[in-house]
Amino acid sequence: MEVHKVFHVIEGEGDTSYVSNSNLQKTIILQAKALVQDMIVKLYSKTFPECLRIAYMGSSGTNSLLVLLEIIEVVDETCQKLNHPSPEFQVFLNDLIGNDFNTIFKAIPKFYKELRKDKGDEFGPTFITGFLGLFTKGSFQLNH
Repeated sequence: MEVHKVFHVIEGEGDTSYVSNSNLQKTIILQAKALVQDMIVKLYSKTFPECLRIAYMGSSGTNSLLVLLEIIEVVDETCQKLNHPSPEFQVFLNDLIGNDFNTIFKAIPKFYKELRKDKGDEFGPTFITGFLGLFTKGSFQLNH
């Protein structure tokens, strides 16, 4: 059986959708924040990348933006403590073809607006791209 037929989420925002039934995932994301903070502080204690690329696999729903926001917050806080400008962020969202990207794409404009409001115009640019298919060996593979 093909992967994209086995692993998929229920589309939209209805009662049985991933969006309405992903509180456990959100809780785990928030619990992992300390680990993410530690890794970013270690990275920035050794180097100051001008661009930070983030590949996020499993991008259905707004939890993807929550993870992104958590990473951006930690990087920004660390850069401020070290008196260093924040990097450019390049985010690559990835999921199986059968999963619903619509919810996350609809949420991106609000995400950008809130990010600009919280961080101001001096904050490094953030670019978000979505890819259907699987990340494999540095390339993108679409399974039909």
